[in-house]
Amino acid sequence: MKEKTFKKLQSLNEQLDDLHQFLTRYDEDTLNKRPKPGVWSALDVVQHLRISESLSHQYLQKKLSGDPGKMGKAGLRSSLRSMAITLFMRSPAKRQAPKIVNESNFPERSDVSELMQDWKQQRSELESFLRKQPDVVFEKEVYRHPFGGRLSLLGMLRFFETHIERHRKQIERTLQQVA
Repeated sequence: MKEKTFKKLQSLNEQLDDLHQFLTRYDEDTLNKRPKPGVWSALDVVQHLRISESLSHQYLQKKLSGDPGKMGKAGLRSSLRSMAITLFMRSPAKRQAPKIVNESNFPERSDVSELMQDWKQQRSELESFLRKQPDVVFEKEVYRHPFGGRLSLLGMLRFFETHIERHRKQIERTLQQVA
């Protein structure tokens, strides 16, 4: 499980690099432009993704400061929850983002290079944190998705992946509207 987790993390880093490359095709004004009031700009969406992952890392730090032996073992139920989240994220269904990861926490204007550098640094810190964890942690339900419930670390990273996929489409639609 540990090896799969780090392979998924590497894949996520490649996905992040690809998103960064895509965003560099646009100027800062276009990336910060909201199609209409109340609709996120492309960089607002990136902020949402970055904040979501940052809060997930903070949750893990708190959760894993205790005894991992007391946590539930990841099994069929957490795998099914992970699959349900993936199906939802790949569907056209919408759900309101939790307030902690919505526009009330976004700056008025963002710099794409700075934002992506912050996100990549965050990812590096997450990887470093995970590498310090005992093997048993990779077999436990250590993450709690706000809507999907308890997941393994691998399930959390799969959520990150589909979350980015879903919002990448939103970013592309937004840029088509404002470019």
